[in-house]
Amino acid sequence: MDWYISKQGVKEGPYSDTQIQSLLQEGRLAPNHLAWRFGLAGWTPIRKLSELRGSAWSHTESAQLFHLGTATETDRATARFPERASVKIRRDSYCARHWRGELSLPVSLWINGNLISLALAASVMAVAATDAVNEMPRWFAAGGVAYWLLLIVMTVWQLVGVWRSAGKYLAAGKSKCWGRLALAMVILGIFASIFSLSTVGVPQSMEFAQLALGRDPIGSYQLRLLRDATELEVSGAIIFGLTDEVAKTLDGNPKVKIIHLNSHGGRVGEARRLRDLIATRKLATFTAAGCFSACTLAYAAGERRLIGRNASLGFHQYAFPGVQQGAFQRQYEKDKNDWLARGIDRAFVEHAYATAHNDLWRPGHAELFTARFVTGYPDSNEVAMSGIPDGQSTKLEAELSKHVLFAALKKDEPGVYRRVVAELKNGLKEGRSQTELQEILSPLVQSVYREKLPHASNIALLGFTDLFIEQTQALYNTDPALCYQYVYEAGQGGGAEINKSFSQELKEKEMFVLVEVIRSAAAQVPPAPAQEQVQQQLKAVFATLTERHGKKDVALLTNPARGKSNPAKMCVLARELYQNIRKLPQEQSAMVLRFMFANAK
Repeated sequence: MDWYISKQGVKEGPYSDTQIQSLLQEGRLAPNHLAWRFGLAGWTPIRKLSELRGSAWSHTESAQLFHLGTATETDRATARFPERASVKIRRDSYCARHWRGELSLPVSLWINGNLISLALAASVMAVAATDAVNEMPRWFAAGGVAYWLLLIVMTVWQLVGVWRSAGKYLAAGKSKCWGRLALAMVILGIFASIFSLSTVGVPQSMEFAQLALGRDPIGSYQLRLLRDATELEVSGAIIFGLTDEVAKTLDGNPKVKIIHLNSHGGRVGEARRLRDLIATRKLATFTAAGCFSACTLAYAAGERRLIGRNASLGFHQYAFPGVQQGAFQRQYEKDKNDWLARGIDRAFVEHAYATAHNDLWRPGHAELFTARFVTGYPDSNEVAMSGIPDGQSTKLEAELSKHVLFAALKKDEPGVYRRVVAELKNGLKEGRSQTELQEILSPLVQSVYREKLPHASNIALLGFTDLFIEQTQALYNTDPALCYQYVYEAGQGGGAEINKSFSQELKEKEMFVLVEVIRSAAAQVPPAPAQEQVQQQLKAVFATLTERHGKKDVALLTNPARGKSNPAKMCVLARELYQNIRKLPQEQSAMVLRFMFANAK
């Protein structure tokens, strides 16, 4: 059975029965020292515990009493304890003693239960007051997750230690008032911790976790240069990293003088960084669709602050999961002073920052002009068109989703799909014709399927080749020059004229073939064969072609520019090349096609 000994408040142990008897015989334990084990109501003097005294007590009791009365402090300080017990004492950490409730109740409650919590809170506030969230947001977010994990562990350690210490405090017969008060504080602490974790800890940890992983839950942003790189559009969410990207874009395009801000808002700290960049570069700001919440911080920094006639600005207070509005007051004052320094009316500023976060104040244009938050409308030729209204954007994408090709792009090539949507939006806003849009979008689609062809399924490869043979024949019948352009100069214009040469049936067939190429390439990525694997089949294909057209003409396929003066011949050579490949067994034909598309320039 393990025993614990208390000498003037210093606790030792555990000791076995044998070790206790040995310590008594050696005079290192006195009858008035306190002992405790599981099962005892509290600490008890050794003289009252007959189970410890045994036979050794009768021989040593008087000597121990004499020794207790005459021993000097030096004797006590230099007394040697059994090796096992001393090793155990040295290994007991402060944290472990608190956890077991071995520390005094005042230490457990006031130092470990309160002072440590205050110190941790002060440290967190000090870090939050720095610019770490903007300078290294992912590390800051990771630290936020770690903080909540540490807080959970520390809270459990604190509450368990105080509870156990209070229990021993009461068991020793000490003040019931303080002991019960400590137990009550632990119970209240449990409820407070659960409430804090559910209302603050969990929401913040989820937000921090996504930020730490580089996935901001509030959205993403897009940058787009306009009007020969004299204007820059920022649309989407203002998230960490945006300002750095804007700065890089401005460095590479020094002619930019106007920045378009079409944003629903985002991270306040990042908006301030963007504000400072705009002010430093002395850019004008403009919004065509709207600038809301944190976006207005950046907008206000413009040398001129322009607004589209159908656009609006929206203001409200800041918010972050688990953070009360009182925590933002110092930030509000700083941002208010920035606006006031830019000449914006004080009453307007106060109204903006008095609007609750779950509300949005959209002042009219007259009020914006009067308050000098907006300086005017741009001239018709002063800014590029940007910021498609939400209604048109939703309708446009709904129509695109009905189109099998764009649906496939949206699913398997989202980056290209966004470019297609952006170009369509631009075309609609700028009044481009369908032919002009086709000239812009055709190279985008072609670049996708040409890139995906080497990775498409055998069925998709063979279907595309059959389509190619039909298309070249149709173009040859219309104009061999168009056929040459389609085969050898893809992506260099002429798309509208080429498209006119295709029948409606051929256009529909092309659409489904391209969809199959994109979808199958997303589902599987078979490796392109090595030249040795297809050398025999290629040799047979070119032998047939050479027998029909001669070695000199066939050699033009390796240098098409030399045959441009005879587009008809070049068109026939290309069509017959693929016809001969299709005559091979299906597996061999697909393997040769995959090799050719993978090595096409």
